[in-house]
Amino acid sequence: MRRKVQYKKGIFFYLLLLPLLAVLIVGAGSYGIYINEMEKRLNISLEAAGEQLENRVDNVVYNISKLYLEAADSTAVKELARKDAREIFYVGLKDTLQELQGPYYLRDYIDGFSLINIEYGWILSNRGLYSLNDALNKAEVERLFQIAADHGRQNSWWMNQLEDNFGTDKINRLEVNLRGLTRVIKVPPMARDCTSLLVVNINMQKLSGLISDGIGEYGMTVLDEAGLLVYTNQKDQEELNEVFKAGNNAKNSGMIIGEEGQSLRMAVSKSTASGWVYVASYDRSIVSQGAKEILILAILVVAVLSAVFIMALYGTEKIYYPVSQLVKYALNLNKEPGENQEDTEQKEKNQNEFLYISKTMNKLASSKADLEIMLEEQKIQLQELLMHRILAGEISADIIPARAQQLGLKHTGCLYVVSTAVRANMEDGEIVPEDTQQDIISLALVKNIPDKLTSFLLLRPFWNGTVIFSVLCGEDKEALQEGVLNYQHDLAVYATQEYNCQVYSGVSDLFFELSHSQEAYRESLEALKNNELLKKDSEQVVQEKYDLVFYSDFTARYKNALHCDLSYEAQIRDAVVNGELDRAFAVTDNFVNALIENKVILQERTLALYKYLVAILSVAGQAGLSANEIFEEKDKDLFSMISVIYEWDQIRNFYKRKVISPLISRLNLFREGSVDSVLNRVISLVKEREGNITLAECADNLGHHPSYIWKIMTSRMNVTFSEYLAAYKLELAKKMLLETEMTVAEIAERLNYTSAQNFNRFFTKYENVSPGKYRKMNKG
Repeated sequence: MRRKVQYKKGIFFYLLLLPLLAVLIVGAGSYGIYINEMEKRLNISLEAAGEQLENRVDNVVYNISKLYLEAADSTAVKELARKDAREIFYVGLKDTLQELQGPYYLRDYIDGFSLINIEYGWILSNRGLYSLNDALNKAEVERLFQIAADHGRQNSWWMNQLEDNFGTDKINRLEVNLRGLTRVIKVPPMARDCTSLLVVNINMQKLSGLISDGIGEYGMTVLDEAGLLVYTNQKDQEELNEVFKAGNNAKNSGMIIGEEGQSLRMAVSKSTASGWVYVASYDRSIVSQGAKEILILAILVVAVLSAVFIMALYGTEKIYYPVSQLVKYALNLNKEPGENQEDTEQKEKNQNEFLYISKTMNKLASSKADLEIMLEEQKIQLQELLMHRILAGEISADIIPARAQQLGLKHTGCLYVVSTAVRANMEDGEIVPEDTQQDIISLALVKNIPDKLTSFLLLRPFWNGTVIFSVLCGEDKEALQEGVLNYQHDLAVYATQEYNCQVYSGVSDLFFELSHSQEAYRESLEALKNNELLKKDSEQVVQEKYDLVFYSDFTARYKNALHCDLSYEAQIRDAVVNGELDRAFAVTDNFVNALIENKVILQERTLALYKYLVAILSVAGQAGLSANEIFEEKDKDLFSMISVIYEWDQIRNFYKRKVISPLISRLNLFREGSVDSVLNRVISLVKEREGNITLAECADNLGHHPSYIWKIMTSRMNVTFSEYLAAYKLELAKKMLLETEMTVAEIAERLNYTSAQNFNRFFTKYENVSPGKYRKMNKG
């Protein structure tokens, strides 16, 4: 390995020998050779720049085309394309939207998407779901399907409208974005009759940045597969015309002379992956201009050479001193654990100082810059993530202030947590929308919330899967309460105008530290849950005011609330045991009405809801059924689900649809099974295992609860499972003693006893004689 030149020893070389060598080269070289060599270098660099540009852009363009073709051909998207708008639900839609947004490494280059279904007349975009008839550019959308028909079997193509002047108007939420550069894909890609199209919008600002990055002084032009302009930095129209000719002809690298004596050197290549054409160019006149400058510089070098020689001796030590200090600092930064002083000094001797310092500083600067960019870009998401972790109790209280300060969550004074629920306004006779549709409205509301609503907010509101979560801060209680009222009013107006829905909010008690957010969130949920109770109980206050409930006011009003009648637990158990679905529903309605009438709130309400749920589930336990046999995977955590429901109608539906209906259905199926069949299977399994099986293993093999097996054995055979096993093993042992020549120890091992002594005790207990004596007495 070549030893790197230490900077201190190379100072004379750089300050004396190189200037002298430059003068000799300038004097001995020829102007023509220089131009020729420079052109070769520029040509190589030009071709390399063109190839790098092609690789960078093709990588993004090809991956976008490939990934969205796969998305269009995926089962989720094809099934979605076959649905009417009314059949689209949030649970499936959420995963499909995540897939259509593309992977994280390509999202910067994707400005949005629209899935258009002309058969059922709906459009799903990253801005929401709406009817095709509501689309502001419906005619353009319908022409797009005619274009798809003209493309025949081609499953995707680029649509380039970059040269069309659309002004700076923003895209309306009810407009399919067909501006700029888009990728259009049939859904499914191999369909003969195209009824659905996927339109993917390219972020031209990000794509242009990717193209312009690293091209230096070269001219760069990119044309799409149809020969339309995607990007250029050519400012001269005549040069651009020449570039267009070369690009559309897709020839190899060559020199083209302009009309006014200008000459361009161009490297032209056509991508086999995307069909795009890349043209890199430079003006040859810069070569001769550079040569003139070098000649002038050579003359100046000769003039100052003598002065440099005199200053070199003195300057060496002066120049090197700060460098040596920087080298020591860099060595300390990069010092390996356990490295001694001698190794550090040896490393210093083997380093080129400036290169080593440059690498160290670049490393530090790059790390800091990357971190700052990431934090700035993801600041909102990180703030939301921090609040999620605080609400879940995943962060200790002592480190919350430092984390909050890092993410810009600074506040003075006091805080309120506001939990907001959304409900669609319904006309007479109109069907109440599904919960998933109201969830979609909530997500859209927080995403597009106007900035004027955020004056008192510590961070932007977010949807946590249950409610819209907000934290408001202010200098004092009076000002903050006024801010909460204004926030609720403005939010209600915005929700009504934009989404035709109402908002209901619960507000926590006043608190002063973010570490108390978890408890404040629970308080705001309790206030929200009892919003309906407060409305029902008030006759003199305008109902509109009760769209907002403060926890402190609510607890003061209902501090002497009554307890709920617990007789409903026995009634619901009896109804479920007897399989009476209508009666179980009626008992549930009466139970919920009793909670409302008796003003059961806070912990008493939660306890009542839990005990009612336990009463229902106890029926399953008595029947020997487990939760895995009754409920779907997503519905197994019933207690967590009911703890965040805040409307009485939703509580009724939860008990009826999520708990009672599936439980009674499973009980009916369970009772239809043959007890004798199960008993025969138990006996067969015991024989197959020669009695070496436990009750739990038997129940697991047959897919029943152990208590159910135990009940069958005691009711039909009047013995427990363990008694039956003992009797079976005894008969099997007798048979082996009389019909085989196996020793007592071998029989004990065969029957899975730990020792011959244990087997002897077992046999003697039931036969009053040892195994050996039994064999002698009964074997002829």
